[in-house]
Amino acid sequence: MVRSNAILSIVVPSRNEEKNIRECLEALEEAVPLSSIVVVDRSEDSTPKLVEELSKKYGNVKLVRFGKPGKGAALKEGFRRAEKNSILVMTDADGSYPAEEIPKMINLLKKADVVIGSRYCPGGKLKEVPFARRITGKIYSFLFHTFFGVYDPQSGLKVFRKQVLDKIGGIPGDGFEWDSAFIARAKRAGFRVVEYPISYIDRKKESNVNIVKTSWSMWVNLIQLLLGFR
Repeated sequence: MVRSNAILSIVVPSRNEEKNIRECLEALEEAVPLSSIVVVDRSEDSTPKLVEELSKKYGNVKLVRFGKPGKGAALKEGFRRAEKNSILVMTDADGSYPAEEIPKMINLLKKADVVIGSRYCPGGKLKEVPFARRITGKIYSFLFHTFFGVYDPQSGLKVFRKQVLDKIGGIPGDGFEWDSAFIARAKRAGFRVVEYPISYIDRKKESNVNIVKTSWSMWVNLIQLLLGFR
C-alpha cells in the first residue's frame, strides 16, 4: 500500500540494478519521505526481489514490471502509474544523482515549472566520468544550450509539475532521447525551465547502458529537434 499522504511521485526506471537499487531507494526515502516511489523494472537479475523487500519495509514503493525496452518507455509507464500528485520526480536507479538535492529542487518550483538537476550549468560538477563521455556530453550540452537555452536536457534528475506533461502530451521516443524531447517541447510550450547545479558521481559499479548506441541515438534526436521533427 502506497502512503496516502504522499505529496509527490518519484519514477525510477530500472534494468538489472541489483548492485545499486537498494542504495538508491534508501537515499530517496531519507531525502523525500513523503513521496510515492514507482520503480518501472525490466530486469533479469534480482532487482525486482529487492524492490519488493523495500516495498514491504517502507510502504511507499511500488514495483511495476514492464517488458517494453527503453528508458523513455519506462518513464511514460511510470508517470501513467504514478499517484495523482501535482509534482513528479524522475531519477536513475544507479544512484549517480544526489537524492538529497531533490527537496531544494522542489522548492524551486515556486518560480519554475521544470527543474533540472544539471551537471553542465555553472556550478554543476562531474565526478568519475570517463573522458570520452565527458567530452561528448559537453559538446551536446553546448549545442543544446545554443538552440534551446538549457545546458543539461539529458540529466536523469528532473522535478516538474504534472501539468507540463498534461499540456505537451505524448513525448516521442522510447529511449534516452526522451529527455531532450521533453525539455524542447516544454520550452516551446512556454513553460519555465530552470537548472539547479548538482554534483554527479558516475556509478562505480558496472553500467547497463550501451554507450555507443545511446550516443548515436542522441545525436540523431538532436538533429530532429532542431529540424522540428519532434
